[in-house]
Amino acid sequence: MTLLTQSLPSIMTLGSLFCGLLSAVYTLEGSEEGLITAAWLIIAAMLFDGLDGKVSRMFKTQSHFGVELDSIVDVCSFGFAPALLSYQFIITHLSAWQAIAFPVSFVFVACGALRLARFNAQLKGFDKASFKGMPIPAAAVVVASFVVFIKSDLMAEASIEWMFPFIALLTATLMVSRIKYDTFPRFAWSSMANRIKLVIFFSWLVLAAFYPAEAFFPLGVLYVSWGLTRAAIHLMRGREEVALDDPTLEPTRGRRV
Repeated sequence: MTLLTQSLPSIMTLGSLFCGLLSAVYTLEGSEEGLITAAWLIIAAMLFDGLDGKVSRMFKTQSHFGVELDSIVDVCSFGFAPALLSYQFIITHLSAWQAIAFPVSFVFVACGALRLARFNAQLKGFDKASFKGMPIPAAAVVVASFVVFIKSDLMAEASIEWMFPFIALLTATLMVSRIKYDTFPRFAWSSMANRIKLVIFFSWLVLAAFYPAEAFFPLGVLYVSWGLTRAAIHLMRGREEVALDDPTLEPTRGRRV
């Protein structure tokens, strides 16, 4: 195994960190264009985060070092960067609510850090088919994609900026919840559930190719709603809806939160 093969997952992880840091830089500009660019960079960071896990499994380079590096990067790119974006967005777009800008941003990054800590503490008993609580990259992308979505052509005449603090607080709460959320679909027709996920995913890719600004936030809403709906159904049936622990499963680098 070459040095490049061994290092490639970590390079992907550092790519996520690069996007997260650059997102913070653009957020600090405070301009409308800066906020939109910052939001897109958080989405780009999520793509790198997904790739590091895929690459590490492809080349069988999973390691504890990779897991720890991934955690540190995640709290930066998907905790701090969207929290800073949240703060700046509320300050610039919701002048009447400026007092809650810091509390909302702090709650988001704090819940993200708690989410990652819980994942690490339960790593050996983690079910790779699902997550306990909303993954921090998904929460970050929901927040970031809302910023992009409201500036798209589809929402040009709408005024829904007031929803932003509630979306940030909802995703923060879901991160530390015990609600079950699915992982990214495996590229295999191994089960009916995975086939359905792949069909939805590839259909969404076609949509995103033509309408990128409009595509990400609705997908995030669907992901959030699916977890909540499934939890409600299980609650009504008297069953607890959480990700199951299976000590026989090995931890996987990059499939973090």
